[in-house]
Amino acid sequence: MKGLPSPKTLLRALKARLPSWTMLVVMCMIAGLVLGCEHELLKDRIEAHALLSPELLSRAFPDADAFERISNPPGHDVGSCYTAYRDGQLQGYVISVSEQGRNGRIQVQVGVNLLGQVVGTYIDSSKHQETPDIGGDAIESEEFQAQFRGGRDPFAIGENVDAVTFATISSSAVIRAVNRALAAAQQLLSDAP
Repeated sequence: MKGLPSPKTLLRALKARLPSWTMLVVMCMIAGLVLGCEHELLKDRIEAHALLSPELLSRAFPDADAFERISNPPGHDVGSCYTAYRDGQLQGYVISVSEQGRNGRIQVQVGVNLLGQVVGTYIDSSKHQETPDIGGDAIESEEFQAQFRGGRDPFAIGENVDAVTFATISSSAVIRAVNRALAAAQQLLSDAP
């Protein structure tokens, strides 16, 4: 009794019988099937990894003591949204947004209270590749991030926020992220009962 032919033998036989474009289509279908199965198997781990820790969220919303992940508001391209609670009472939202900086994506967490005002921002140094000692340190500084607190209108360089010298691209990315988070929070606030 003969054993099954090896995969190499099967591919050679298939290649000899099919045109090259057909072989390409078959290989793409197989790759898609494998990737789809892998995604389904790892879906729970991917979602768990995407959750932000309460410690990280509390840096953007310091007065909250509990957070709960919620659905993103329709039409807003943000990473994730969380409700922020203090003693069981809703205080506002934390919105996570990623924007393109000079050297890659910058992830910004923005806390917004029920009045639609920014209560805090947090930029994790491990979540961006901006140049240390220039853009990276500048956008993480308390002085830069304090400019957003209390604001509720869209931010613009020179109007209600100052860019960091020699880090305009990084500063602009953070400003765009905060503005996107504010827009998403406004939608959540308007949809709240």
